[in-house]
Amino acid sequence: MASNKSYSSYEAMSFDIYGTLVDWETGISASLSQLTSKLPDSHPCKDSLDKVIDVFNKYENPLLKNHPDMVYEDILKHAYLGMAKEWGIETTEEEAEATGKSIPEWIAFPDTIAAMQALGKKYKIIALSNISRAAWAKTASGPLKDVKFDAVYRAEDIGSYKPDHRNFEYLLNGIQKEFGIEKSKLLHVGHGVKADQVPAEEMGIDHAWIRRGKDNWAETDVPKMEGLLEFETLGDLAKAADA
Repeated sequence: MASNKSYSSYEAMSFDIYGTLVDWETGISASLSQLTSKLPDSHPCKDSLDKVIDVFNKYENPLLKNHPDMVYEDILKHAYLGMAKEWGIETTEEEAEATGKSIPEWIAFPDTIAAMQALGKKYKIIALSNISRAAWAKTASGPLKDVKFDAVYRAEDIGSYKPDHRNFEYLLNGIQKEFGIEKSKLLHVGHGVKADQVPAEEMGIDHAWIRRGKDNWAETDVPKMEGLLEFETLGDLAKAADA
């Protein structure tokens, strides 16, 4: 956010969903437990969520980039199969597909609902998510059923996954067409450094970083942007916006 801007200058906030509003890391870890439970006790990933996420990302990220037309449930399935092969664990298509089917079971962070309800009183609330229509419908009617979204832009609608600039172009075009809101009136919020913060910065969109989970800026090769807005929780963002 530019140093001379106040929260009152914004008319809309767009949000990453899985990892920012919904606890993606815990959810994906639970869905991979069929694999990790079969690892020997001596394996470095046996009892380390961070290491499991690292291995998962090694497979997921190329799939997101190289298969933009693949729905997210299938991305999860193929990442699961890749991990099983690397670890030498026998698995089945059914077990791999269960990873994608687990998405509706992923829970919202404790501060999510109250924070989003507070922000929704002042701003248009937009979802910008690497997700399919079917999975989103189950999340929206499940853990996020008490959050009102004014617009939802899913990867399956766009035809690409963040951090592709096309997703953010779709966002900007969408809020202009649906609400008459310009880029300067938008704040994008997300926990992902490379998936959210970097492309937003590159496209001149004001953005805020929520320090969730393993996506720690210090573990990336990305220098922090000058004047970056940082919050521990969505609740902290809601308080700042209400000050």
